[in-house]
Amino acid sequence: MSSSSDIMHDQRTPDDERERLAETTEQVSALLKKISDPATSQQDRSEAEKELDEKTSRMKDQQEDAADAQKRARESLGKAAALCTSAVFETAGEAELMDGLAELVPAQWEDEGVKDFWKAEEKSDETLDVIAQLRSNEQAHGPFEVVPLITALAEVVPRDELYGSMGGAA
Repeated sequence: MSSSSDIMHDQRTPDDERERLAETTEQVSALLKKISDPATSQQDRSEAEKELDEKTSRMKDQQEDAADAQKRARESLGKAAALCTSAVFETAGEAELMDGLAELVPAQWEDEGVKDFWKAEEKSDETLDVIAQLRSNEQAHGPFEVVPLITALAEVVPRDELYGSMGGAA
């Protein structure tokens, strides 16, 4: 639901998308309250849980629709890839990133090992400069090809989880 809030408060979100998402998010919130209320009967709780599944699915679809409808300037592939990569670095768990990017790290990082991925900067449409902290706490820069990096990150944060886990950054 925090992703809904991020998207609704983004000025680039069209009013009609904002209203639809607000209504569904409010319904999801009410169902969560009903389910957690000790005064709710088991039958009512069961019915509310079924409805919650449907409303949550609708909310995720509306989050995606609203974010897609936002008015954005066209960016180069390299810049878009750098923004996307940096957003994933900020929100994804370190263990998932280490596993997902293990085969992509530059050879000079392999012996030392990566402690944390920090940021990506555009070098070209085909290459990003990734900034990471190595296990020795040294900051390192390394080239990453855009296509394999984005493909690996798509496995770390699948498309259907983007808006739920990253909010407006997605």
